[in-house]
Amino acid sequence: MAELYSQYASGVQFTAGTIVGSALGTSGINAVVDRLNSISTADNLVNGSIISGTNVNIFVSGIESLKLSGTSLVIHTSGGIVKGGSQNYGFPGASFMDIGGTNVTWQSTFGYLGIQAAAVRVTAPISLPDKAILNSAVVYGDAAGETWSLEFTAHTGSASETTIASANIQTVDTTITHTIDNATNRYWIDTSTLDSGARVFGGNINYSF
Repeated sequence: MAELYSQYASGVQFTAGTIVGSALGTSGINAVVDRLNSISTADNLVNGSIISGTNVNIFVSGIESLKLSGTSLVIHTSGGIVKGGSQNYGFPGASFMDIGGTNVTWQSTFGYLGIQAAAVRVTAPISLPDKAILNSAVVYGDAAGETWSLEFTAHTGSASETTIASANIQTVDTTITHTIDNATNRYWIDTSTLDSGARVFGGNINYSF
């Protein structure tokens, strides 16, 4: 007998069948059963490629593996909600701190950081969701020719940091290949030495899951 499918939305229209038990009744009943017996996996709404839309909500339970793709997916599971698609983590210039001194001012009106002395490096802590896959990063400011770096090191010590993205200020780095591991690492952005009068406006990190 046919399997049970989630939706029947295709195929020929039902027609009057033959009399039950007649020589022409190949199904033994009528064309309804004939049609049920002819359904294939191509008609299956769950396993086929029929689910589509710009915003799709799918509620699942008891599924060990689920593969989905799209620009806007919200998956409800017993462990919480996982949103698909690209996300952004923005941070203001006031997030940055002077490394080893107090040669900066925080502009509360506009949220940027102002450099008040020569050769000042600043750093900002970064807190992104665990398992986030980084796509790009940028730091904005008016310090021409200076650079920024997104770095990490392990929680367990003070070993040399690993740089996972770097570019000139105002330039986006799209070459990142890193997945956030908050259980093991801590993350931050720092800059090269900035001149007096320079400003750091903020930045953005784009990521996905």
